[in-house]
Amino acid sequence: QCCTYYLNPGIIKKSMNDNNLQTGNHQLVRSINEVIVLNFIRSHKLISGAELAKKTGMRPSTISSLVKQLKAKGLIAISGKGQSTTRGGKRPTLWRLKYNSRFVIGVDLELGESTAVCMNLRGDIIERLSISFPRDLNIEQLNEKVGDLIENLLINSKIKSEQILGLGFAVPGIIDTTENKIIMSSLVSEWGYCFSEYYKNRFSFPCFIENNANAAAISSKWAFGSENLNHFLTILIELSPIVGGLGVGIVLNNEVYYGTSFSSGELDIHLPTITDVFSQMRYKLTSDSYFSNFKNDVTKIQLNDIIFAGKNNNEIALHYYNRLGTIIGNSISNAVAFFNPGHIVIAGGISEAGENFIQAIKSSISPNLLDVTQRVISYKLHPFGSDAVAHGAGACLLDDFFRMPVTMQKSRLDQLSIS
Repeated sequence: QCCTYYLNPGIIKKSMNDNNLQTGNHQLVRSINEVIVLNFIRSHKLISGAELAKKTGMRPSTISSLVKQLKAKGLIAISGKGQSTTRGGKRPTLWRLKYNSRFVIGVDLELGESTAVCMNLRGDIIERLSISFPRDLNIEQLNEKVGDLIENLLINSKIKSEQILGLGFAVPGIIDTTENKIIMSSLVSEWGYCFSEYYKNRFSFPCFIENNANAAAISSKWAFGSENLNHFLTILIELSPIVGGLGVGIVLNNEVYYGTSFSSGELDIHLPTITDVFSQMRYKLTSDSYFSNFKNDVTKIQLNDIIFAGKNNNEIALHYYNRLGTIIGNSISNAVAFFNPGHIVIAGGISEAGENFIQAIKSSISPNLLDVTQRVISYKLHPFGSDAVAHGAGACLLDDFFRMPVTMQKSRLDQLSIS
């Protein structure tokens, strides 16, 4: 009998019709079963074939065939023997996921800087590189710089190109993830720019693109996976002497919500730059034991300087956290009240500021919420700090790799498969 499988409608960007549904032929059913077994092995760390059959409801012969195929692809390996049952008999073979059998590359691309990471199937960052470059490079020059960064990352990681599942980019702006195009971004002036073409031609693996705040939200799913967040907001905060920005990644039922035109979470909030804030506090710097070094040129103060001082309870750094946290809290409080999330994750370099910064945001949001709303919110600092976006760019691909192959809709799924 023919079955039809549907992708979660919460993440569909276009209306489904009969042309983009994939019917359940034998190969599709086998592919789905393969992903189911792979995910059970991934989530259980060690599991026997008998236990897989029990948990999935598949026949033991089907499980045996699937694990042999996954082993042949190098994705799983035998990890010893389990305990015999109370009735005795042969000890079962235990299977585990080979985390370092495949890898993804994630790239965080901003004006003037880029960070690239290489990650294994567990989402661990195994190699990281960053570069800076002039902010006025044209797109051709930018692509050359970032392409060289990726090549150097591959050289340093010593990973073969055939082990790379794909290359994920995260950029600021509005991104059409189904067409792999930049709709609008500070990186390019051209609307609908197909960013991935250069990298597909230069490298031998698939290339995809995502909005930076959404990438940070996907990274949050992996970072807090054991907590099963489900409904949460990731607040991506970008700060430097010349940049102050904020984006929101929205996750509903454990899936990123993009909105009708891919602009969900684009609140158009502009934060004061580090230089803006410290210019107004210049009179306080003279007598400060740490920031007095910057009294003649506040443009040299970097976020790392503030975080270092904040960890030592520096009064000026704490004042900065309070001021910035108040601005952010007031800016997003309506969105928080509307969305009613269970968690708010703070991402970006400022997440390294710790609980002092969290408290400043919480104090400014709470008065604008109903008591029943604020009581359920858990505030979290993203553990990857300034690497959250690059990690999320790679985690987008891992998400798709472990997802069911259920439609023919144009997406990252078309090119990422268990092979």
